[in-house]
Amino acid sequence: MAPRKYLGRKIRTGPRGGKYILKNGEKIYIPRGKKQIQQSRQGRSNVSKYKNVPKNKFCGPARSYPVNTKKRCSSALSYARFSPDPCGIARCVRRKCSSTVGRSSKLMKRCNIRN
Repeated sequence: MAPRKYLGRKIRTGPRGGKYILKNGEKIYIPRGKKQIQQSRQGRSNVSKYKNVPKNKFCGPARSYPVNTKKRCSSALSYARFSPDPCGIARCVRRKCSSTVGRSSKLMKRCNIRN
């Protein structure tokens, strides 16, 4: 029986049963099932998820943060630290959301944005 291959390399079994290949001395695990596929997409944008949100209800580069609800406004402030311009997102949230969102936010205080 010939060994199974993935990307032209021999498939090996890890200590917990995961399948992997060796490439340049590193283990590269093979995604199996929905959970592993989601992990392999980690770090990618999910902007396409927000198709029903109007275009003027976003903050950040490339429509990154939807701000059409109070909860999403709060989330945008929380995740702004990953943005290249967090103060810009804080200003946008202040402009597009109700005055109650972000009143005690450290980011709003650090960027000197008044409520």
